[in-house]
Amino acid sequence: MKLIKDSMIKWVTSFLFLTSCISNSLDNQNSFQNQGRSLKENALIEESLLNKYFNSQNLSTRNIKSAKIVNRNILKIKSVESFKFNINPESAYSTELIKLIYEFNLPVSISWNKNSNAVTFKNIFINESLGFCSNLYDDALNAIYKNIGNTRESVLIIYSKKYELIRNKIVKDFSSIDSILLNTIDSQKFASEILGVEESINRFKKITNLSPNQKIKFFPRKRLDKKKIILIIEPNEYKSILPSLKYHGANQFQYINFISSMENLLNSKELLDFENSLMPISFFISNEIKNNKLQSLEKILERSLLRDWVLINILKQSKINSAEINGMTGNLEYKKNACTKRTIPLQSVSSNWVAY
Repeated sequence: MKLIKDSMIKWVTSFLFLTSCISNSLDNQNSFQNQGRSLKENALIEESLLNKYFNSQNLSTRNIKSAKIVNRNILKIKSVESFKFNINPESAYSTELIKLIYEFNLPVSISWNKNSNAVTFKNIFINESLGFCSNLYDDALNAIYKNIGNTRESVLIIYSKKYELIRNKIVKDFSSIDSILLNTIDSQKFASEILGVEESINRFKKITNLSPNQKIKFFPRKRLDKKKIILIIEPNEYKSILPSLKYHGANQFQYINFISSMENLLNSKELLDFENSLMPISFFISNEIKNNKLQSLEKILERSLLRDWVLINILKQSKINSAEINGMTGNLEYKKNACTKRTIPLQSVSSNWVAY
């Protein structure tokens, strides 16, 4: 009984909205979808559980308040007869949206039209009209900004032409940051040059030429002025440049990947290429991978963004005042009549995440 109570306290404290119904992340790890229950049916179950603990002496005032918010949100969701979605039929993700909407197993009504109120999903990574306070790229960039902090002079940006505007924004906000354009197909040579290894080898060759008969132990030196390397490059370029940087730089540098690193991933095992580097990835996704519940990462950013958009609209149409949600794109702070604030954590990718 104590274990159940502790689990409920932890759950209530962590999620003010009934996140488990949306993300399948209750401590008991049971999947509501696999049980064939609807969101409303699960809401009835969780409402009953919550009511058992409202008067418990082991719950603090704050936890009781949190539990009541959860309960109130459940009741509001249950009160909606039908959730309405107005979508432009020319949206690139129409099929995915239909699947996602019906995954919630709620009564829905979808209107397909081209009027000004219909949502059109175009350029969704930089689209700021999806109910969030910032687009996905900007929120991922904010995660990197927090990491930079006061270390800007020790940061080097490697960027591709496609992401030059993002590079320009960082350089504008942190004027002392150096950057270099990735414009070569020889990733090994490129990494060796920018990390100072090539220069160190050339110096050694000059020294040995002066005394060719003398045996000298040599270990190439890396540049010492940089400690962090931010990669803002094409999705397919990470698989070549990041291993090359690790090979020449070893553990001397911290590697930070932009969210574009997730765009072309097909499965969780491909995350091994990013081991010990930082990536803007939600706790929801990393936990699903760790628990072997998410193997396919194909179009993971698109799926995550659309799923969070559907969830926000469910909250909005349920007239819920506020909610904190463990979203697929990041931690979401929802408030009625306001944009939803999203925080994307910058996590260090570990081989322990992936099941072999």
